[in-house]
Amino acid sequence: METPLQIDWTTIVGILALAQAAMLCLYLVVFHHKKIEVWLVVGFVLSIIIALGHDILLHSRLSVYLPQMLGFGPFSTYLAGPLILFVAVKLIWPQRKLKPYDLLHILPFIAHFIYRSSHYFGDTQSKLDFLVQYYQDLTPSIAPPELSLGMFWGILVFYGHRFVYIAFALYLLKKHRQVLQHALLPRQHFYRLIEWGLIVYCCGWVVLRCLKLFPYTFTAMMKADLMINSLALSIAVIGLALVLFRYSLDDIFSSKSTQKYQQNRMEDDLSQQIVEQMQTLLTTNNLFCDNDLKLAHLAEKSGLSTQLISQALNTQQQMNFNDFLNQFRLTHIKAQLADPANSKADIQQLALESGFNSKATFYRVFKEKVGMTPSEFRKNSAIV
Repeated sequence: METPLQIDWTTIVGILALAQAAMLCLYLVVFHHKKIEVWLVVGFVLSIIIALGHDILLHSRLSVYLPQMLGFGPFSTYLAGPLILFVAVKLIWPQRKLKPYDLLHILPFIAHFIYRSSHYFGDTQSKLDFLVQYYQDLTPSIAPPELSLGMFWGILVFYGHRFVYIAFALYLLKKHRQVLQHALLPRQHFYRLIEWGLIVYCCGWVVLRCLKLFPYTFTAMMKADLMINSLALSIAVIGLALVLFRYSLDDIFSSKSTQKYQQNRMEDDLSQQIVEQMQTLLTTNNLFCDNDLKLAHLAEKSGLSTQLISQALNTQQQMNFNDFLNQFRLTHIKAQLADPANSKADIQQLALESGFNSKATFYRVFKEKVGMTPSEFRKNSAIV
């Protein structure tokens, strides 16, 4: 029996998405093949290519000309879940290396492939006969199948494996959301694409499965199922391609993106200007000698935010505000201790006049930065 082709806009979009996915895989392998995360992403994209190609062949009815491809749609179903989880793990912990025991996750895929190998490489004529019958059955008279325990377990085993991994990946992404939200922009975009893509996929799958349970919607869903799957997978591939072609993988999977201020990195010259402005303010009239001087007071005088000042100090000086302030106070009291005119002056009083408001803090900071006690420093200065 002749089976008319059904080449519509969904098929065209799917074919274009397949071409883009193939180009994406080629680009990643050629230019980034030495990175393990590349192979994880490529494996994930290939699993989408297999599923998308299978659905396009069935939807367009081109499958009657390639019946040997029947059954390869579920080929990667037990591989997609672990790959999604591995991508999420590398996104959260870029420096984590895959361990040998991680390969245990693909054992269900290997077992499934061995179990279904006869179906994948079975007789072509029997597959062709099945396809012809399948397209004949897509009529308004078709009724939803009755639910049975066997059907329930089949769905649970087939889809449950994938959804367990998806659920765990979403859990990890949600748990570490704060880290990812303060990451570099490419990493943020990729994280949001993965998270929302998985959420939409799960919700869409549940809705479509529920619609197939009712007689009034079953026939329509059977006819539209492949079209919806093809379109959804095409959108997923296009979204991945837009992000991966636009951004460098070094920025998407980089431990540097989890540093405290990487999200709003400042230009070096701007940071340096802020540091110089702080130095001028502190040395003007020896402002650093104020015992009650706080970062908020300095921010008010400079017209800058406390966060901006802290970021500049962290970027240029690799220190916080208190350490930066103590530098000036230490320089001042060292000059006072070395001055012969202060040879009989009380050291604690000099510390208070230099801005230190705590004897314990003063002695700790002095010993830590100078390498000797204030008294020893005074004696050494007097000898010199």
